[in-house]
Amino acid sequence: MLRMLLILSIVVVGGSAASALTLVRDGKPAATIILGEKPNRAAQFAAYELQWHVQQMTGATLPIVHENEPASGVRVLVGDSEATRHLDSTTRNSPTRSMPSAFCPAPSC
Repeated sequence: MLRMLLILSIVVVGGSAASALTLVRDGKPAATIILGEKPNRAAQFAAYELQWHVQQMTGATLPIVHENEPASGVRVLVGDSEATRHLDSTTRNSPTRSMPSAFCPAPSC
């Protein structure tokens, strides 16, 4: 799991300080994994890998959708998309940045 977190290089958006975001509540998904319209293989793999690890830990399967499809709960952005390109300008100097990804409280991003 630690390896997954390092690969995703997570950024919490929506506040100046890090805050807790709920991905699963009472065994049900409370987040959606968001991919760009044309995700590359690395982004697709990262999304499915994240989905699998969350399912293994909690029993809940987070849905994976493309960025223009409806999403509920926390938005977990994985890979290149309009939202991650917008966020890139605010996270460009982050020491943990390796691939565009973020957790965002809905519907702030």
